[in-house]
Amino acid sequence: MPDWLQVIIESFFEGVLILTEQGELVYANQIARQICQKLSQYKLQSYCVPEQIWSACQYLIDSRELFPEQKIIIEDDLKVEPALTCHFRIKWLKLEESELPYLLVTIEN
Repeated sequence: MPDWLQVIIESFFEGVLILTEQGELVYANQIARQICQKLSQYKLQSYCVPEQIWSACQYLIDSRELFPEQKIIIEDDLKVEPALTCHFRIKWLKLEESELPYLLVTIEN
């Protein structure tokens, strides 16, 4: 990922995750890392994509196969803490440096 793009994404007021279709993390800004750490604090891994977000990503991947000409965005809410619910949105991201598309996940408090 170009440095200039990283600087822009870090300045967002929402969490940003960029994932491969296999669920590998390409990038996470600070807000996204904090939210994911709260959600996975009881897991063995130090960092992982929350299960609810990854399930929604899989729906988006499946929808591309069923509706290749449609631009579909998946949205849902995610309970982070008893008093904190976040809204997340997932869509496809195409970067010039890669032939493969990525999944762009934005997380709003």
